[in-house]
Amino acid sequence: ENIDKKLEHILSSCQPSIQDAFLRDLSSATQAVRRGVSTGRASGANTHWKQWVKFTTELGFDPFLEAITNQIPFLQVFFHRVRTGALAANGNPVRARSAEDYLRSVAQTFMLLGKADPRLNQFHEKDIRITRMLKSYNKEDSPPHRVKPIP
Repeated sequence: ENIDKKLEHILSSCQPSIQDAFLRDLSSATQAVRRGVSTGRASGANTHWKQWVKFTTELGFDPFLEAITNQIPFLQVFFHRVRTGALAANGNPVRARSAEDYLRSVAQTFMLLGKADPRLNQFHEKDIRITRMLKSYNKEDSPPHRVKPIP
């Protein structure tokens, strides 16, 4: 597995046996993180990330938007395009919760790689623009069609 350059540098001062033990345990920890979600959820997150990469690549940016200080407008456009179906995996418009899942999956991928959640503002709260978009989309959606259980 790839370890980042900083970690590699830190470990280079350790004895080889300590490095090996650390990397073995890190590999086990990483596998535990992967097992922490269901296969279906992991597959969905992978699909969402692929759509995000497609979006950022078309714009000519790296997926982590490292050269961009205000990432929210990019998240907003991605959120909107998923909602309208332009970036939804099946090409059809999706409900608010599904579009929110795409955005959450992208943010979780950032965090799994040690990066900050791009949805958050300087106060570590979800940015109000994202929150209000979600509220707007929720208002537009019809109520879910649920079948009431028979008593």
